[in-house]
Formats: sequence, C-alpha cells, structure tokens
Amino acid sequence: MEYITLKNTNISVSRLCMGGCPMGGYGWGNVSESELIYAVRAARDCGVNFFDTADTYGLGQSEKTLAKALSGDRNKAVIATKFGVRVENSKTFYDNSPEYIVKALDASLKRLGTDHVDLYQIHYRDGATPPDAVVETLERQKEAGKIFIPTILTRSSLLRADLLHVRMNSRLPAAKTKLI
Repeated sequence: MEYITLKNTNISVSRLCMGGCPMGGYGWGNVSESELIYAVRAARDCGVNFFDTADTYGLGQSEKTLAKALSGDRNKAVIATKFGVRVENSKTFYDNSPEYIVKALDASLKRLGTDHVDLYQIHYRDGATPPDAVVETLERQKEAGKIFIPTILTRSSLLRADLLHVRMNSRLPAAKTKLI
C-alpha cells in the first residue's frame, strides 16, 4: 500500500480511503453488518488505514459499524467523519451552528468509541452560520483534543473564498485554519 502525508500535518494515510456510506445500511442493497465489518478488516489487512464516515450515514449507524470493525485497532486507523446534516422530528436540514457542531461531535465520538477523530469535516454549509463561527468552534474542539485536524470540505467554492477571508481578517493565526 502506498501512503501519503496529509498536507500541513504529520498524519500518514493510505492512498486509498474506505468510504463509510454503505455502512449506514440504506440504499446499498442487502448487506449484513458482518459483511461490512469483514470488508473494513480486509481493507485494513491490505494496508488501508484511512476511513471516512459521517454522522448522517444511516443516522449514525456507519460510525457504529466502523467502531466495531476497528475494535482494538483504533490507534492504527485514521478516522474522518463529517457533520452538518441534522435530522430532527423526521425533518432533515443543514446546521453548522456552534451548538450543533459540539453536539454532533460528541455524538460521533460516542458512536465511534473514541476520544478523538483525526479529521472532522463540514459535510454541507447551512448558508446561515458565519464561517468564522464554524472555524472558531472547530478550533476550540481541536484545543480540547477532540479533533486533530478540523477541515472544511464542501462542493461550494464560495465557502473556500469565505474561509480565506476569515483567515486573512480574523484573530485566528493563519497556521490554525487549514484548507486541505
């Protein structure tokens, strides 16, 4: 397996990352949890150490299944998970508020059975929360040891521009807000 170091970090990841959406159990056909756990362990045995999931995949089921599959090997895995899609009262909406980020992160840590995630990513922008509030909240969670690398991933290039503006105009040092 080939490994690379994530830009601006000392985290080495396999060039292949195993995506966790199928572990959520919806829309992927008739696949059992034991088959999914086997797939994660087979990937790990082939050298894959990078696993991506999200709190919204199966409403947390993907994170729970990944935790079971990595049981005993958490320190050998790089886990990336995402937030920003909130489900309440059978309604789905985007939420990047500081309160929700903290709540979503704590819930993900519990489901993953770990005290930290290596990469914590915004899944979708809500269009309402100022980018600097998102960055500051992620930085506080990083300082608390719950996140190693807060990252901002989005389909929108507008967010990238927003964050560059935040980086240049906020009180946060440039080295703290990384766009990878």
